[in-house]
Amino acid sequence: MSLQNPIPSTQFAVFRTPAAAQLHPLPVPAPGPGEVLVQNVAVASNPKDWKYPEWQGGDYSYVEGNDVAGLIAAVGPGVTEYKRGARVAALTRMGTGFNPEHMATKENKGDDRRISSGT
Repeated sequence: MSLQNPIPSTQFAVFRTPAAAQLHPLPVPAPGPGEVLVQNVAVASNPKDWKYPEWQGGDYSYVEGNDVAGLIAAVGPGVTEYKRGARVAALTRMGTGFNPEHMATKENKGDDRRISSGT
């Protein structure tokens, strides 16, 4: 695994609606204060992911896949636990629009998004 250099400005994501799943271009987010940007190497799409719009009802849509593993591509201000290039795995909150190639998520400070170091 190696980091993309420079970090791309756009990426593709599986965008799921109750009727279909399609690839859509999305911007790569910049990590904010207390966040890290993960360059995902693996993203799991489980039955809960494709059932989520049905559970929400109506015309709900989101980016599919929230179980991820990858490398820290960038860190936001105030991040102390992770450095660029660190191997990590994370479980993000469902239906929040996290992206399959790169995602910004909070450094693990006891919230409901978990990111852990790999060795």
